[in-house]
Formats: sequence, structure tokens, C-alpha cells
Amino acid sequence: MSLEESEKNKRYLKMAVVCRKDLNMPTGKFGAMMCHAGKSFILPRLQLWENKFDDVSESGITGVVHGLKFHANKDEIQWLTELDPGLEEHGQVSMAAVILAVNSLEELLEVEKEAEKHKLINHRVIDSGYSHNKPNTFVCLAIGPHWPEQLQPVTGHLKRYR
Repeated sequence: MSLEESEKNKRYLKMAVVCRKDLNMPTGKFGAMMCHAGKSFILPRLQLWENKFDDVSESGITGVVHGLKFHANKDEIQWLTELDPGLEEHGQVSMAAVILAVNSLEELLEVEKEAEKHKLINHRVIDSGYSHNKPNTFVCLAIGPHWPEQLQPVTGHLKRYR
């Protein structure tokens, strides 16, 4: 689905974080996992800014961080850097996020499989096991940022985490 550039600027890219309810995490642990999910996309791209860019073009920027090649397209750059209208003085960047629920590891793996099938950016959040969960527990999956219609086939059937 193609959108005019002007339409893209009037709406937000979105990140979906899909989290397992069966882990029954305390509120603080859940919050920490959501922070890790948000960082999973942002940190590699922020590290890119610290390095010289190999390529800057209309399609985005490309560089090498710790020996790995990273690319941020125009939509991702907008998502990371554009200030939210009305909140400029607070420095808030325009981005939307939604936390969605699955009831088991199997359901989370299925969502991950669908994200891969649709070629969506996605990152696993694995708990190191210092408090509530066992080491190496696959807690949640961060998907995006993408346009809502790109997320819909993968996450549209999921309910918000409550």
C-alpha cells in the first residue's frame, strides 16, 4: 500500500510490543521488560549517529557499528527524531506504541513467525533471570516501528495487555 508523503507526515509510525501473560510478572518487572523492548530498536540506531555514515541518501542512512552494518530508512529517522506536535518544549519524539498480550510462549513464537513472514522489524526481549523469570526466558517481542497497516496482519487479532 503506497501513501503520499504528505499523508505519512500526518500520522505516526507504531511499535507493537507483544508480551506473555503466563509469566505473571510483577508490575515493576513488566515495566522493565517494556523498557528493554523499546531500546531493542532504538539503541543500535542511536549508536549509528555516533559514527561516521558510510552513506547518506534520500532512502536513509547506512553505517557500521561494532562491525555490523545498520540502516535507518527515512521513516525510521522520522520516528526517531521528529518532535511530537505540541510537546516540542519537552523534547518528546513522535511515536506510537501499543502493548499487546499473548497467553503462552507458543503464541509468542507464532507472532514472531508471522512478523518474519511479513518482513517486519522485530526483536526478542530475553530475560537474564535475576529476579522473577528463569534465565533466558523469551518474555516479549518488539515489532516495528512500522505503519499501522503493516502491523495489522501480524498483531491485529491480539488484545491489549491488561
